[in-house]
Amino acid sequence: ATVDATKDIPVVTSEDIEWADAIIFSTPTRFGNMASQMKQFLDTQGGLWANGKTVNKVVSAMSSAQNPHGGQEATILSLYTSMMHWGAIIASPGYT
Repeated sequence: ATVDATKDIPVVTSEDIEWADAIIFSTPTRFGNMASQMKQFLDTQGGLWANGKTVNKVVSAMSSAQNPHGGQEATILSLYTSMMHWGAIIASPGYT
């Protein structure tokens, strides 16, 4: 049912990373890490990074887990590590 319900939602591409001025990343928590599909996508952005296309992008992140203290903060930090290497500007959501 999920596949059918989401079949019209476009899949993100490297071109989306390039044209966007700001990006909010969201991923489920997998033992305190981002989902492997998100990591795989980020790992394919080396060409954009090498050409300076990720520099000064404003980014933020969010995550979820089914249990309290399920590693959400660590997951967000793992996303931010890639963003720091990109040269992006991190706008953390904070608690307020």
